[in-house]
Amino acid sequence: MPLKSNDQLKQQKHYVEHNYQDHSQDIPFHLLFFNDKTDSSKDQCTDTTMISEDTKKFPMKLQELLDNAEAEGHEHIISWQPHGRAFLLHKKKEFVETVLPQYFGRIKLLSFKRQLYLYAFKRITRGPDRDAYYHEMSLRGKPFFSSCIPRKRATSMKIKLSGNPKAEPKFYLMPFLAAISCPKTVNPKSDTLPESASEIVLDSAKLSTYR
Repeated sequence: MPLKSNDQLKQQKHYVEHNYQDHSQDIPFHLLFFNDKTDSSKDQCTDTTMISEDTKKFPMKLQELLDNAEAEGHEHIISWQPHGRAFLLHKKKEFVETVLPQYFGRIKLLSFKRQLYLYAFKRITRGPDRDAYYHEMSLRGKPFFSSCIPRKRATSMKIKLSGNPKAEPKFYLMPFLAAISCPKTVNPKSDTLPESASEIVLDSAKLSTYR
């Protein structure tokens, strides 16, 4: 069978792939070398000196921005969703003017979204998480995993992907993630969060959007 040309590939309809894997219970590889795991509050933390500057540039700064949103008073602008597996940008103008410069310098919103694309973050198109972005290694209270997010390789062929809402992950049906106390990460108001959407007020309204 002859290989398809770039033009033929572009003409085909391609869909966004949502192959979400839950890494929230994974053990960070740097902990596998130590026997003493008694301090559970530090299990998901990382020594930033172990991480190269190139790796830290976007995913780890984004993680810090989100984990600090409540303490720094900008959770009304950008914040984790209640489950801690995706984030939502609530106010674009205020984000560009106040929050973005603190973490990424004077860049435009388009550049920020391009970085999301380059690090394979995906957007939810319907349901209670509509317009939220997620990556399976970007998890609230687990900053180490964000250091493992690779940057996509550049390619000359650009294919526009169509939405694939039926395959989008249903985060409100998964265990909710609480924040933990790590360097540069704020303590949550509560040590625990609901383990499922059934424990949240108005959860039925959220779940109904999946049907």
